[in-house]
Amino acid sequence: MALGKGPTCSIPVFTADNRLAACGRIRSLTGTPMVSGALGLLPQAARLVKHRVQNALTAPADCGLMAGTPRRDNMKYKFQTTAGAGLTAIETRRQSGVKAWKRARTLLLAGVMGVLGCVHAQAPDQAAAPRTSALPADIDPESGNRLPLPKRQDMNDADRKIFDDIMARQQAGLSSREKERPQVRMHSPGVSKGLEEAHHYLKYETGLGDRLMTVAVLTTARELTNQFEWTQWEEHARNPKDTRYVEPHVVDAIKFCRPVTDLDEKDAAIVTLGREMFGPRKVSSATFASVLRLFGPRGTVDLEELMGLYAATADELVVFDQQLHAGQKPLLPANAKSCWK
Repeated sequence: MALGKGPTCSIPVFTADNRLAACGRIRSLTGTPMVSGALGLLPQAARLVKHRVQNALTAPADCGLMAGTPRRDNMKYKFQTTAGAGLTAIETRRQSGVKAWKRARTLLLAGVMGVLGCVHAQAPDQAAAPRTSALPADIDPESGNRLPLPKRQDMNDADRKIFDDIMARQQAGLSSREKERPQVRMHSPGVSKGLEEAHHYLKYETGLGDRLMTVAVLTTARELTNQFEWTQWEEHARNPKDTRYVEPHVVDAIKFCRPVTDLDEKDAAIVTLGREMFGPRKVSSATFASVLRLFGPRGTVDLEELMGLYAATADELVVFDQQLHAGQKPLLPANAKSCWK
């Protein structure tokens, strides 16, 4: 892995294939004067690099650095890493450099590649890091909550039928990150059966439609400051291709506790109802009258039951400490409080 010669300074790049091999060679030298000296003298070598970089910017050099104003004659730029930039500065010194400088270059190469290169070779990329590294100790990495996933093979015949029916409905429903994962309530199939029937009716069979349903669920999740529920539903609401799409100014009004005066009449009625339901725990006569006028008796009951059911789901998510999906960004501010003043 010799450094490039002449006007082009080429820094060796460790790929996924050769990095482990390189580290194996370095590890075999552990404890030898070369590596021990490199690790011990890294600060000294780094100071020398800094000094040489400063000289390289003003003296005639074979290669230039992107920082400062290097000489422009006969230069080419080729940089892969920050460490590479330092090594490039080293190479800019002419071959007539003193022995001490060559020794510093060797130490820096061995130390940096030995320490940083091996760390990268041993540690997987952040995107591929095991999810368990960021989870609380009592969270099951597969379910994302405090209980393992319900297992069909552990159920009796009657419960298996409930399990199969619920999973078939779930997988045929609206798109969701949860489609393939049994919910925590499936640990009690009898309870799960009743709640699933209510959820299915309130999501698919009322006259509210997907958009108003989403406004109601978002309002519930926001007032209860439930991160998991809010994040799933904001993702739906922000997607123009989703039938649950809600205009950004409506989502933001709910999310950031803005007044409802600029919202559509039905949106405003739903948001106000939710804020009063979960804030002071008292719905004013004026709010109730507005909801009743807009949705009628059946629609008012459906709306209240929808919000109440998702409030129960929010409680479930809190008790079992349901975590966001791997790689999913929390969308509700961490310090969010109820919008009710």
